[in-house]
Formats: sequence, structure tokens, C-alpha cells
Amino acid sequence: MQTIELRKGSCADQEVDVVVNAANRHLAEGTGICGAIFKKAGSREMTAACRKYSLPLKDGEAVITPAFGISNAKAVIHAVGPNFNYNPGAFNLLFDAYYNSMLVMKENGYHSISFPLISSGVFAGNMPDPVGESTSQCCSAYDKFIKDYPDYDINVYLCAFSSKEYDIAKKHPFFSPEERLPVFWDADGAGVVSVSELKTYRVPSKTIQSPIDKSLQKEWIIPCNLDYYDLPNALKKLKIIDWSQPRQMKNAHVGDMVYIYLSKKPGEIRYKGAILAVGKTENIIDDSTFSKGGSGTEIPCFTIAVFREYTLEGKLKYSNLKETGLKSVLQGPTIAKGSLAEYLHKCDELQHELDKNGGKIPDVCLPLSDFPIEINEIKSTGEVTIEIDINTALKPKKSEQTEKGVMITCPKCGYVFSMAPRCPECGQLIQYKKERWNKPKLGSLEAWESSVNIIGADPKDVADIVREIVKDDSFSYHIGSKDLNLHLYAEGIDASVKIFMFFGKERCGAFQPSALINYINENGLKKSAADWYMEAMKPLLSDSQKNIPYNNLKGYYFVDYDTLFARKDELIQIFQGLKKELSE
Repeated sequence: MQTIELRKGSCADQEVDVVVNAANRHLAEGTGICGAIFKKAGSREMTAACRKYSLPLKDGEAVITPAFGISNAKAVIHAVGPNFNYNPGAFNLLFDAYYNSMLVMKENGYHSISFPLISSGVFAGNMPDPVGESTSQCCSAYDKFIKDYPDYDINVYLCAFSSKEYDIAKKHPFFSPEERLPVFWDADGAGVVSVSELKTYRVPSKTIQSPIDKSLQKEWIIPCNLDYYDLPNALKKLKIIDWSQPRQMKNAHVGDMVYIYLSKKPGEIRYKGAILAVGKTENIIDDSTFSKGGSGTEIPCFTIAVFREYTLEGKLKYSNLKETGLKSVLQGPTIAKGSLAEYLHKCDELQHELDKNGGKIPDVCLPLSDFPIEINEIKSTGEVTIEIDINTALKPKKSEQTEKGVMITCPKCGYVFSMAPRCPECGQLIQYKKERWNKPKLGSLEAWESSVNIIGADPKDVADIVREIVKDDSFSYHIGSKDLNLHLYAEGIDASVKIFMFFGKERCGAFQPSALINYINENGLKKSAADWYMEAMKPLLSDSQKNIPYNNLKGYYFVDYDTLFARKDELIQIFQGLKKELSE
């Protein structure tokens, strides 16, 4: 039998073969469920068993120890979930933590396992829905496991400790008993696909959910090369299509929106759809007659319901997307967010109004709040056109403090008005200078020292290093969660860059070269500064890290605290040297 069940309570209290611990890389006794499992098993015995492994482990890895004092289980599997504070895109590693735990369970001949919601607590970072994401990855891992091992009996219990977590987790389709109709909030508020259509295309009911929380939806832009796939003609026959699921969309979910960009000619977004199913191992919809370069959709694939065709000529071309925030060259999928997502939403509103009014612009212009787009209605005989022009933000001509507050003089029309995002007279978007924060911004070093617990290191020693560095006004610190972030302002640049992190739990610090490279590129600074910084930091790295090229590394290099304390003066000189390099 193969089952998965959501339970309310602690995973440490379930009657199972294996209890899973949400572990850190060093398998050290922590807080939350990790601390509870250590205490219940016996801290001394569990710590000794964990030290037999070669530490630190990597994110996504899982190892097994005896359960010791946990009488309701035979063993404990320690699964290292990723820390989204430092690796915000590590959904694949969260999946690995669940899946590898099931593999270790199978390798040891066990059949029942209870999980906590891994990486949904202090490791959650800025994820909008950590409980929902952890639930989804657990279910995906279970789904893959039972497909990989269809004859192996497994009972998975996913445990939500609080009522709030339980209510969120139970919304996942795996735990919803009824078949659900997808609702994608088309402009008329109606679902885009009927139940009968879903059954026609045999979309598994467990991959469909409704209502979908719009705040958790991702919006993807995916390219389609018409030289290889005749999408326009495919959509004349098919309303629902299968699409090859590339590696970049591994964390796509049911309900995500998809904008389909036709590359080359016409080189614009032409269609919009919604994802009905992900990670499918069977291509159900036969579209081979429209494929010009092969036999059709590759596996794995996902299913899209296409419900909108854009007729806003010249408004969704590559140049428009670049001007509104697109950073990708669209050779593969990318997520639309920020100003780019807002621009697409406004185009959606326009398209809907056009569709609803038979291609005519409504009498009342759509509200555009503070988004920098102007819509000009130009009516001529027999034709209606829409012009969407990007309104570039300009610095105010004059800014003056008065009894009425800050008064701004518009750089375009000269109108004087109270501080606002736009000029109320001509609509010009105003760019305001960002204020540098007064250090320290969040909390104090003294408060940080008393709030963290670094195993094997004194937080005061770490804070003293930072105190010495920030005597120079070019440096500042920012306390985020349990970590101490060191920032540097390059000369003449208002924005800062995070150059080092001192962890408040792990016994090490870290730095991310890609953040420095982006800072250099965005502010037109000397590019060789990144090379200099990496070379200067190399002596502080472990041998295994020294050979990793930094140019394409999106993650972090780690420096243990023993090295930092022993070479404190050298570290401070490196930071001062980086300041000099960026200022030249």
C-alpha cells in the first residue's frame, strides 16, 4: 500500500518506523522540531551518533541514526533542508530533502515515515507561503517515489504542528477529497476550462486545485520558436496543450500563469494561459502534426489551458518588455515580476476591454494608479488604436521644504505640487533620491550578541570584528533574522552592496560574488574589483572552494569562524582594499 496523509501535531510523536528531523548541515542540536527530537531521543546519544558522519552535509542530503529514546519510532532520518534566507531559489533542494529521506527509509527496510514541514520555519527566508511550498515539495517527492518504486509499500505522514499550518497544508490537492475545478480569474471571473474538457484530456484531478491563491501564483514568460512548432495553428484545433517542462520550470505549480512569447517573427507575446498539470510523464495530447522539428512534446511536460490571444500590436514586443523590466534574453523560461508583471497586467486589462467591446476602447480610461504607463486614445474614422508609452521617471526640477511639507517642481511642465509619485498636472513620473540608512538600521550589535547562539563560537567575537570595520563610515551593518550582514558604500554611490554575512547559527560566514558583480554593473564601477576581491579572499577558503570559478556562481563561498578569528586583521584589510578598488 502507498499512502500520504496530512496530520496535525508533531512528527516526533507519530507511531512510525522513521521520524524525520529538519536538520542543519552540521547535524547539531537546534531549535524547533530539531531540538525536540534531540531532547526526546537523548541529546548526548543523538549528538554522538550524528558526529559519525562526515560533516557538514549538503542541502538536500539525508542520513539515518537510531531513535534512541523515541519509543514510538525505530530510527531518525536527518534531512537537511535548504536555507532560503541565503538560497531563495532552492526549491529543488527542498524536494531532494524529502525524496532522499524516502530513499534512505527504503534502503533500511522501513515503510512508514513522518515528516515535519521542512524549511518552513527559520529557514523559510522571504517565501510568501513556506508551508504551502514545503507541502507541495513533499507531495511531489512522494509522487516521484511511488512512480520510481511502484511495488514498495510506503506510508507518509506530513505533520503540521499548528492549526494555522494545518489549514494551509490541507489546501494541497493531495489532501483535498473532492475533484476541483480550476479557476484562473479570467476577466469575467469565470473558469477557463470545464470539467468535461478536463476529463476529455484526462488531466489528473489531483493536480487541479481551486480556488488558487493569486498571491502565490508565478507568472512565466516562455518562448516558442515558430520554426519548430506551429503554435497558432495548433491553437485553432486544441484548447489545451502539452508543453515540454524545462529545468528552469522545475518549481512551476498548478495555477501559474504563462505568457507565450513567439520568438523571431513576430517577436512578441501573443498568448496567455494557465498551468493545469505539472511534471507529467505521459504526453496525452497529440500535437505532432504541428511540430516541425521532431515527434512532438518531450517528457516531462506540463499542461497549459490557453485562454487569451493578444491583439495589442506593438505593445508586447521584446523592446517593450525590456523597457519595463525584462532582464532575460528569452532563450528560455523566465519569471515576470515587479514592473514587468505590472505592465503585463495592464496589457491584460486593455485586451479584456477590447475583447468585451468588440475591439473598441471603452469610454472611461482604465485606472493606472502609479504605474508609469500612459494610455492615449486616438479615435479616427473606422479605426481605434491604443498607444502605450513608457513614462520614464525624471528627477524633480526643484525640491523644497515648506510649511505644507515637501513641495516638488515638475521637471516636465514646471507645476509645483506636494510630494507624490506623479505630477498631478501632466502625469510625469518623479524619481526621488534614495536615502542612505543611518547605521545601525535594524537592531544593535549588543542585541544581536544576546539573541544568537553560535555553537562553538562567541557571538561577541564576531560583533567585535564588525565594530572595528564600521568605524569607517563607508561600511554599515544590517541585522536580518539571526545573521549579521556587512554592507559597503562605494564612493559617490547611494546604494550599498552586501559584501559579507556573519551567520548567527552556523559556525561560519559567507560572501556572494554575484551580488558584487551586479552592484558593479549597475553602478558603472571598475569590473576588475570583483577579480581583486575573489583573489584576496581565496586564502581564507577551504581547498575545495578555491577551485570553484566565481563568475557563474549564484551561491556563496563559506569561511569558518576559526579562520576569521585567526585572520581578523587580514579580513579587515581585504574589506578596506575592496573599498579602494571600487572607488578608483
